[in-house]
Amino acid sequence: MAYVAAAVLDLAPGRRMTRAGLAEFLWPSTDPGSSSNNLRQLLAEVRGWQSKAGVTLFEVDHRTIGRSELSLPSDVGLLFQLRSTATEDSLERLLELCRGELLEGFEGLEGEGGIWLMASRQRVKDKFVRLAVPGALAVRSQSAGEVLELAARIAPYDEEIVRAQMVVATATSSARQPDKVYGDFAVRLRTELGSPPEAATSQLLSELGANALDGARRQSGLVRTSIPKVLILPPSRPGGDTPSSVEDARLVDALIDEVTHTLGSIRTFAVIAPHSARLVASATFPQANPYGANYLITTTLVGHVKDAVRLRFAVVNLEDHRLVLSEEMECGPHHLRISHDGLVAGLVASIAQRIEQHELGSFQAGGTASAYVSYLLGNQELRGVDLPSVRRARKHLQRALKEAPEFARARAMLARTYSVEYLLLGRTDHGPLDAAVQNAQTAIEIDPGDPMPRRELGHALIYLGRLDDAVDHLASAADRGPHIADVLCTFGDSLVHVGRNAEAREMMDHALALNPLAPDLYHWISATSHFMLGDYESAKASIGKMSFPRSAGRIMAASEALLGNLEAAHRHRDRFMAENPDFSLENYAFPVRNPNRAHLLGGMRAAGFH
Repeated sequence: MAYVAAAVLDLAPGRRMTRAGLAEFLWPSTDPGSSSNNLRQLLAEVRGWQSKAGVTLFEVDHRTIGRSELSLPSDVGLLFQLRSTATEDSLERLLELCRGELLEGFEGLEGEGGIWLMASRQRVKDKFVRLAVPGALAVRSQSAGEVLELAARIAPYDEEIVRAQMVVATATSSARQPDKVYGDFAVRLRTELGSPPEAATSQLLSELGANALDGARRQSGLVRTSIPKVLILPPSRPGGDTPSSVEDARLVDALIDEVTHTLGSIRTFAVIAPHSARLVASATFPQANPYGANYLITTTLVGHVKDAVRLRFAVVNLEDHRLVLSEEMECGPHHLRISHDGLVAGLVASIAQRIEQHELGSFQAGGTASAYVSYLLGNQELRGVDLPSVRRARKHLQRALKEAPEFARARAMLARTYSVEYLLLGRTDHGPLDAAVQNAQTAIEIDPGDPMPRRELGHALIYLGRLDDAVDHLASAADRGPHIADVLCTFGDSLVHVGRNAEAREMMDHALALNPLAPDLYHWISATSHFMLGDYESAKASIGKMSFPRSAGRIMAASEALLGNLEAAHRHRDRFMAENPDFSLENYAFPVRNPNRAHLLGGMRAAGFH
């Protein structure tokens, strides 16, 4: 914990914190008295060590604890003191300071501390890359090549690093010449992201007098793709083949095929086709994994008494052979007949959610975000319906698209950040909506079969007042993704805007059934649907499920007003107006057809909005 405390202080503003603040940070799960006692015990042990070693680790007074130039230096402290690496010695020093992970092997911080550790590891890596490239270009030595190799592992799609590697390779007569550097990168970029190098990188290769095309063609081999590749094996049948078990297996085999196709349609997984999966299942799974799968999903039928058939499925990460998920579910003929769609959707949701969690966990351990992880982090932020979350999501998604410009799903979600921002601001400026339409249309051009870009195009068109076009695009999205809750939710939203309230309610119920722990926007749309049907209590209940209910303050105020609770209505109105002082009904650009529009505006006027 002394190492952890030193790192926390070296990265803190002014390299100093209050004793109470540091104690709470290091031991968040204990009460303040116990955490302060833990810190006192730690400092007592450190004082004994300092006395024997003749050094100072911490500078402590009655209120604060810190580190300074007089303290025993740490690698992370020295790294952030570096301003330039334009000499051979400074480059070697940089490499020495950054050979390992920040607090490598330590994962014991909870809550805010865990987030700090993840962010600080990335901060250290970003600092290393910022120093590595200009230093390597200034020195152009063997050390420069080593520094750039580490930088490329940290930021594998940063073409500024690749260009520096090409220049250094030319200057040092390295065995890995510019054409080889370019060729390796071009093949990996095409394999992982499906895109070519930037024009500047190709131009540099031409200027250096090399031709990497033949070298690129010679390169082969499987590498980690930008999105996970999944192999789902058909169900095994322990205990022999009875007539009933064979019939059950055929039914479940068909179920697994549909799960495979549905998981693939999500567009954030590459799924090996069922035909290949069956061939793999009929032989021993190859240890070298020549199929390039990142996750293996095994399925096993258990129990064959009447309709009591269960499917056990397990997800294994093939990179470290860890079990990611193991669950069972009822899937006998009776269940398949009654709830086939629900079983498929449930399986897909469980698998997708756990793989996404595992990918994010790997990022938190390693700190280097791929395009896919940046996409997941953006999606995570979009669960909150507030401006800071939306804008953080946009940064993650822009980073994903910088690494993978053809990542259609990331571009679709980037479009969503602009639509939601417009919705939150409640203004008449259509700039964010135009950006949403442009990004959504680009995503459709990249992947016409993906329902999500069509969903985002329809969502933006709602608020541009093109309601019929919006419904058409969202109906098309729902046709392409009938089990994707996000698509159904937005389709339900469009139906509210055109006054098809009963259909909207049915669609929202379906979406919430597929996504029972839904993000805020679902509950906001659901509340609006209830409101339009005159069910104000249900509207209030839906808003009560939101993490940030103030975002839906207008609907809450209107619901309270129409229930006769004017005091509560005024309270919600005042809270909303305090956060949105420019809002007025006259400029409220909420495109919804009568009688829905008259109903909503009447409720808001009753709540005191002007």
